[in-house]
Amino acid sequence: MGDLKHCYKCMEEYDAELHVCPHCGYDENTPHNPMYIAPGTLLHEKYLCGILLEFNGAMSEVGDLLKPEVFYVDAHGKIFDAIVKIYGRGDMVDILTVTHELKKSGLLDSVGGPLYISQLIYKVSSHAHIHYHTMIILQEFIARETIRLNQQAMQSAYDGEDVLDLIPETIAKLEASIASSIRRRATPTSGAGRPARAKARKRNA
Repeated sequence: MGDLKHCYKCMEEYDAELHVCPHCGYDENTPHNPMYIAPGTLLHEKYLCGILLEFNGAMSEVGDLLKPEVFYVDAHGKIFDAIVKIYGRGDMVDILTVTHELKKSGLLDSVGGPLYISQLIYKVSSHAHIHYHTMIILQEFIARETIRLNQQAMQSAYDGEDVLDLIPETIAKLEASIASSIRRRATPTSGAGRPARAKARKRNA
């Protein structure tokens, strides 16, 4: 095996000669802002996907909250989308059915293959805190969208656009983005509000 390196987005190891991460699809040539690391919660996303794979009925608890685009890691969004499709057909959700669904749609390799999917359930023992993990994933997505749209507003301000229009336009864009990416308004449960997100960031630091 040749030299390995870690992906800057999902932190998984892969061949140093590749420029696109085979686990999450991150392209090394993707433009980025060196001033910050985009808010994302890799561990919570992996744990949530693991819960949905291990406990067939867990989808009923969060399926009406999430959409694939809220996930920080593209691979997790694709896995979640496959779970949604399987669950929507009334079929059993597990490692085998999700792997088959992704293979059928030509996405299996792009999420890391069967090995990565099977690794998602290793540390899952209960789905009792599924809403906790879901809320943190949603809050991190909203944080990323807030940063993205405010950067656009900053550029518009530098370009000389009317700043009095920028604020309401930015707020409207943020509301529209959230509305299109979240299935329904989520309410924090089991204490999974802002304090939970702060605690999670300290643990993941």
